[in-house]
Amino acid sequence: MLMIQAQAAELRDALGVLLASIGPTSVRRPQRTLAMGAEVSAVALLLAVTVVLFSSCAGGGEAPPSSSAISSQAGETPNPSEISLQGTVTQSVRGWPMQSSYHVSLQVRNSGKNPIIFDMAEGAFLTQHGDAVRGKTTREPDGWELAPSDEETFPYETADRTREFLRAANGGPLYFEFTLFAEEGVVAGPFRALLPELGGLPLYQPSLAGQEGERLEFKDAQGQPVPVP
Repeated sequence: MLMIQAQAAELRDALGVLLASIGPTSVRRPQRTLAMGAEVSAVALLLAVTVVLFSSCAGGGEAPPSSSAISSQAGETPNPSEISLQGTVTQSVRGWPMQSSYHVSLQVRNSGKNPIIFDMAEGAFLTQHGDAVRGKTTREPDGWELAPSDEETFPYETADRTREFLRAANGGPLYFEFTLFAEEGVVAGPFRALLPELGGLPLYQPSLAGQEGERLEFKDAQGQPVPVP
């Protein structure tokens, strides 16, 4: 608006100079008529230029995109992947002197209608204070693509960090958390289950296929139960 006022003032000054130059020569009637015509034309020109300037300045640049354009640029939020989990936990004994550790076997199933693509599956044994023993399973270079109804099994173990892990827990609750990742971030999860006490778990025996351990009950980040395959 200040720019419009400044430009209008300049036009008024220019018009004043024009009228002053016409005024002294307007003695006779024909010249006066000519001068009046020039004055009217100049005023009309001033008004027209002012209107044009106001219209161009009031726009403030390009028009904002329409709501449909904004929606197209933002894209649509994809539906979350549907995953079902079945996890069992056993007690693995190894080393000398013999040491017990948590062993989790996790079956991941795509129960949705779209493929689930990821390149890292992370299993984390957690204390309530955030201390963790993390295991990361990766597949290079292409990762995994779980088609609908496909399954994949992932094993995780606290191994030689078990004593440190239990000491950090200080008798508090223990958890197992599972998350799928891709380069751009989290694909699914985290899904969390409460771990039972280590001493009461059945022994893990790798030679026994389909060994029964204690079942883990997973919940999602909103506290909702995760379905079982």
